[in-house]
Amino acid sequence: MARGPRPQHVVRLTAQEYAQLQHLARLRKAPHAQVVRAKILVLAYEHPNWDNATIARKGGCAVSTVRKWRAASSRGPVLEEAPRPGAPRFFSLPRARSDHRAGLHPAAGVW
Repeated sequence: MARGPRPQHVVRLTAQEYAQLQHLARLRKAPHAQVVRAKILVLAYEHPNWDNATIARKGGCAVSTVRKWRAASSRGPVLEEAPRPGAPRFFSLPRARSDHRAGLHPAAGVW
């Protein structure tokens, strides 16, 4: 099935990591991104000679996604995104409008 050059990054897993990833790849109520990443790592571990395009086809994702997570997990399984640079996001909430005249109530949506 391999078409291109051999993959640069080989995924190495322990038996326990492999079992955990298989379990996560089968979950229905887990974050979708983690399930896709687990599928990528399981397929890359089970078929080390498959190219990234084949794993992407079988895993239902883009080739760039396979390339990224295969490279990130070459020393061990990684399922979480790296922290993004910069300051944390800050959103200010709008002030609640209070108008207690003549029976107007903000919770009812009547102003």
